Amino acid sequence: MRITVLIFSALLFAWTAFAESTLERIEKSGRLKIGFRPDAYPFSYFNNKTKQHEGFSVDMANMLANNLSKRFGKKITITAIGVKADQRLEAVISGKVDIEMGSSTYSFERERNVDFSLFFFQSETTFMTLSDSGVTKLKHLTGKKIGCAKGTSTLSEIQHLVKSGHIHKGSIKIFPTISSGINALKDRTIDAYATDRSLLQGIKSSDRNPDSLHILNEAVAYDPYAYIVKENDSDFLDFVNSTIRWSVLSGQYRIMYEKWMGKTSASEIKMPPSLREYLNIVSIPMENDWYKK
Repeated sequence: MRITVLIFSALLFAWTAFAESTLERIEKSGRLKIGFRPDAYPFSYFNNKTKQHEGFSVDMANMLANNLSKRFGKKITITAIGVKADQRLEAVISGKVDIEMGSSTYSFERERNVDFSLFFFQSETTFMTLSDSGVTKLKHLTGKKIGCAKGTSTLSEIQHLVKSGHIHKGSIKIFPTISSGINALKDRTIDAYATDRSLLQGIKSSDRNPDSLHILNEAVAYDPYAYIVKENDSDFLDFVNSTIRWSVLSGQYRIMYEKWMGKTSASEIKMPPSLREYLNIVSIPMENDWYKK
């Protein structure tokens, strides 16, 4: 029995040692498989007019692919794969995607199964209501129907608030996507929809009748955004982190931010002072050819 165990352990070690890394697979195939959320505007969304995924994180993904192209001396193309909120972790774990790039909130619970990049944004959890509903403060949510998307950190946060009595006698309705939840709000099936403030601001700004939607000023949680990669793949994670840092050092981060969240964008989101300070902290000096092997 002991010999069998030793043989199995040796085979497992050999398989692990010679398993193809993400960077090796990308170099060999010339493809970078990226999971994009279809409705996380302005970070990642599917544009029905252009039939393309677009947003801040999609632009960051293009930068990642360009840097990989320079590393390997050949064109690395992106294979875009749409993933819903509750599909993100499994898509990365199974290898369906190499990385998920959208607006995923870092959490300790999630990091048990995957790894996260450096934070690239921060938001806070709050609620959207209809302007004529009279629900303008957290205390007004008592006894109200609250919508959340399946598989999100927001859902866990709201469930905890209801269970702990911070939202008294509230009920939660779970939706497959953000857009289906917002539609339910407009149809008055629910009284409020909960998610990250940045996403709600994007939804409100791009709506045909933005004045009909109200976002509460109060927050119930804070959400640092990061990209999701497979666990224990440090070389690829390092490359992703270097791309984020390089975007800040080169000024491309600011250009992308202004494009999607600046004053002239369809969804203005003022950069929090704490995010500006954080970006300064992670801007570690790098060589211009940092991407080389």
